[in-house]
Amino acid sequence: MQYNTEKVKNLFNKSDEQIIERILTLKQILQENRASPVDYHDLAIHYFFLKNYDKTIHTINELLKRFPDYIDLNRALKLKIIAQIYLKQYDAAIKEILNRLKINPQDVILLSCLAHCFEKKNQFQKALQIHRKILDIEPNRASSLNSYAYLLTLYGPKEFLNTAEVYIKRALKINPNNPAYLDTYGVFLNKIGKKDLAKQYLLKALQLDPKNVEIIMHLKDILKEKKRVH
Repeated sequence: MQYNTEKVKNLFNKSDEQIIERILTLKQILQENRASPVDYHDLAIHYFFLKNYDKTIHTINELLKRFPDYIDLNRALKLKIIAQIYLKQYDAAIKEILNRLKINPQDVILLSCLAHCFEKKNQFQKALQIHRKILDIEPNRASSLNSYAYLLTLYGPKEFLNTAEVYIKRALKINPNNPAYLDTYGVFLNKIGKKDLAKQYLLKALQLDPKNVEIIMHLKDILKEKKRVH
């Protein structure tokens, strides 16, 4: 039996109080030694939704220890990896990802997590290589089209700027109102000197995601540059 993903979807509609109540119920089941692997997985997911990532990881480790043949092991490990990333435990996440990729080297979710970890560790060339691999597997994966374009714009050779533009335009064609993609295009336009147009795209991105610190910083960079020019 595969883990019921409807349970995960339903969590979005639960209050914190309901999630906590479910956690207490599951912990009681565990204490009474009558828990199934699904109960451990369910508990980890509920901890994750409360942003208690340490307990998410601990619960999945307990699941692996008690039920190493759990049928939905792959999904549980991905949850653990994402929790590690939220805790900025990038080396631990990379180790876990590389172990899983030995089993399924074309898992684009794992590869995306790996690229993210490398980017956060400022290993931009490694991140670019991983996104290139993802796009070989899934050419229209918009998130990787965006990330590849962003990294090429900021850290790639100048002769690859045209390639960066092609990729970010492909991402925007798939999802024209994604603030991250609009932000990347704004960064690209600023890089090639089209500052007024870059500002338009960044303002649109900020309207869609007004609390995004990265977009705000990119806008500030343009305003600072324009002040220096004047």
